Amino acid sequence: MVNFNFLIAPIVFLGTCVAAPAATNPWGDANLVSMFDGKTLTGWTASSSAGWTIVNSTLHSTGNARGYLYYSARTVTDFRWIFNVRRYAIVGAAHDPTVLIWGITSPLRDALSAIQFQPPNSYHWDYRPGMNNAGNQEFTAIKRSRFDITKWAQCEIVATKVTGLAKMACCELAANANSCTATEVIDFKNATAGVTGVVALQVHNAGIQDEYKGLWLESPVVTKPGGFITT
Repeated sequence: MVNFNFLIAPIVFLGTCVAAPAATNPWGDANLVSMFDGKTLTGWTASSSAGWTIVNSTLHSTGNARGYLYYSARTVTDFRWIFNVRRYAIVGAAHDPTVLIWGITSPLRDALSAIQFQPPNSYHWDYRPGMNNAGNQEFTAIKRSRFDITKWAQCEIVATKVTGLAKMACCELAANANSCTATEVIDFKNATAGVTGVVALQVHNAGIQDEYKGLWLESPVVTKPGGFITT
């Protein structure tokens, strides 16, 4: 008699357990959601239809005017936001790239009434109603050598609504690298600043052409709440 038992694989019952989704990003965080398909502005809303376009699979600001591009696919409270940024070109007044967090879209005001970070360096601004200033007591810059804004940098912003704490870590990307080890560059804290809002890319003034790619968002934050995963 031939024994066919070797042909029968053991069956393991897993009950209702479901395997966690596999991470598709460089940091192994399966809860990060890609914000950009590399081809269209799907999921994004611009202050001007002429302000943004897609160039070589990057979000590219045309520099036609001051304005913003906010992620309209999801509002955020606590969040982790990771992105790559560089200065492509500038004509006119110089200014670092700028992003906005906890932005308000109703009513629409300048810079979405948001908190501004200027990645990959530590400059900043507070656009909330009644503020519109550098908020020097709210921001803490961590001293370090200045990053070259014309080179691709990776930045991570982690924010917690209940405490009004948001912090950013950045690093310069090596050629052809898809991640790097970041260092903290700036913190912001104000107990009344955290809101349910949006994150956005900002063109600070006409003539600025900045580029963004590798954009990921996690909200609510499941992996390492309040902490960086890129450092």
